[in-house]
Amino acid sequence: MENIKQINIYLVDGSRYVVIPSDDNLAKYVKGNFYGGFNIGISKNEAKSIIHKWVFGGRRQLSPQVADVGITASNIISIELLEHEE
Repeated sequence: MENIKQINIYLVDGSRYVVIPSDDNLAKYVKGNFYGGFNIGISKNEAKSIIHKWVFGGRRQLSPQVADVGITASNIISIELLEHEE
């Protein structure tokens, strides 16, 4: 069983969604859709926290927490799944 504590989704515009999943099902969904080339949608009900960060002009910007995320597969550069320490 995977034990994912954080999902980082990197986008072509230089931004990143930092998602704290409620359970491993969300991590499996994101990973499956990313590798399958499908769009990814995450609702606030599936995540404990969703924060959108981006680098702009060399400074790190942080948006307020967003309610839902809908990303087209073509906008995603990569995803990173961070696991809990055992």
